[in-house]
Amino acid sequence: LALKAVGHSYRELCQLGFSYADWEAAPPSLAAALRYAEFSSITNNHTRSFVGREKLMQQVCHSVNNEFDISCYTIITGLPGIGKSAVMAQLVQRERWTHHYVGEYLRSGKQIIESICAQLIRAYDLWYDKPLYTERDPCRALNELLTAAARDRSNWPVVVVIDGFDEADDPGLGALNLPQNLPPGVFIIVTRKTPG
Repeated sequence: LALKAVGHSYRELCQLGFSYADWEAAPPSLAAALRYAEFSSITNNHTRSFVGREKLMQQVCHSVNNEFDISCYTIITGLPGIGKSAVMAQLVQRERWTHHYVGEYLRSGKQIIESICAQLIRAYDLWYDKPLYTERDPCRALNELLTAAARDRSNWPVVVVIDGFDEADDPGLGALNLPQNLPPGVFIIVTRKTPG
């Protein structure tokens, strides 16, 4: 309650997860994949006048902040314009979660995977010298980086948010083939529209 009162999360105070300021200082090898300008602008736009939805945010946070060695995918659905992106942006900002906003220019599986991998490297100070994405094994880097981040339990939960998942190019079994099995302590939250 005290953290909520001052508007900070435990992860923010402990400097766990991402920071847009840190993204600005990223080496050139990661800078392009981080999408600093686009993502910081989207997060700021969605959170500028955000109000309400506290119950939903508490439910999402409760689902990933547990004491058990579990991992899972969570799918948040709703009609277009109902506020899914705003809720996710608020949680991303407050909880410092790794994230990707699928948008007009950021919808390919390659862009999404590379963005998430680059963020994991920066957020958890991971060393990785292999390609972040290959056509032959698109999720190899993502699997390895999620495992490396979750190996240290002080990083838990390791959360990845993909907002607008259904707008990605081939979100099924093609270019955006996400890992089937997640390491303990890892949670992937996706939002998608329900037909109107």
